[in-house]
Amino acid sequence: MKNRQERILPTVFTGIFYCLGYFFLSRIPVVPSFIQSFMLATIIAIAIALLITLFWKISMHMIGIGGLTGALLALSFRFGLDIWILFSLAIIIAGMVGTARLYLKAHTPAQVHTGFILGGLVVFAGSLIF
Repeated sequence: MKNRQERILPTVFTGIFYCLGYFFLSRIPVVPSFIQSFMLATIIAIAIALLITLFWKISMHMIGIGGLTGALLALSFRFGLDIWILFSLAIIIAGMVGTARLYLKAHTPAQVHTGFILGGLVVFAGSLIF
């Protein structure tokens, strides 16, 4: 999707499906609270991405990999897990994804960096707070 208007409807549907997933997961008593926190934080990241998309094109790929990276970091902080190898691998993959988006001229550096930071911060903070 080359222009930002084409991205609005898929982002809305993605948000709806994540909301449905969160709703159904919250009804299962054995689902860990971290999974629910992660889902809620992801819904917030999607909502913010939708608002940004109304005015500016942001890299959804980088929001996703940033969210994964933020979730790994939150797991480490919340449960004291030593997952630095996974975290490092996520950073390397994020670099590869960002480089690919730039190489394909799908985004500007600002769109790539903003996407990664948005996904990382929102999911990290949301996974720790909720």
